[in-house]
Amino acid sequence: MARNAGIADRLREFGQSKFGSSHGWKKQFADALGITTQHLDRYLSAASEPGNKMYLRLVNLGCDIQWLLTGDANPSAPPLSHQDQEILRTLKAAGIDTIEKVKYLLEPEHLAADIAAAAVKEIASRYRVPKRKGQTRSK
Repeated sequence: MARNAGIADRLREFGQSKFGSSHGWKKQFADALGITTQHLDRYLSAASEPGNKMYLRLVNLGCDIQWLLTGDANPSAPPLSHQDQEILRTLKAAGIDTIEKVKYLLEPEHLAADIAAAAVKEIASRYRVPKRKGQTRSK
């Protein structure tokens, strides 16, 4: 059971890192694995351990199986620098906690909208014209 408990904890950690920790992450994770949430709950509670087919599905989702099984990171994977760790913490703090959210934000149409909004905000803050007495804004 101890081995299963470690795998269950790391499986939960992987699922939350991939699908976020907000409500509904288990459903998204189970759907991505092609199983029911009840089946996933058996893995997350350490009641059962994933089999070879499930490990393959986890690999396809980007899970490091060596880490999942042992808790040891893959030695061929380079360690994250302090700067990279800070970037990840900043993104997570901003609610950008899945790769799908990062990809969404990096799509050209979303980048252009964000850049335009930031530019308008900056210009407005630099060139504020004080209101004159009795002046009203026109619509």
